[in-house]
Amino acid sequence: MRTDSELKADLLDRFDAIPSIEASDIDIFVDAGTVSLHGQVDTHQTRFL
Repeated sequence: MRTDSELKADLLDRFDAIPSIEASDIDIFVDAGTVSLHGQVDTHQTRFL
């Protein structure tokens, strides 16, 4: 099982790989394997990438 910090790092890498998402605009919280994302994206479609 991956640690919370490993999960967060993986998500950051994935967001950085998607040009339409500004990863710095999204806060990632991981607690006991549960991920919460908070922030904004430019379009409704980007929200579901």
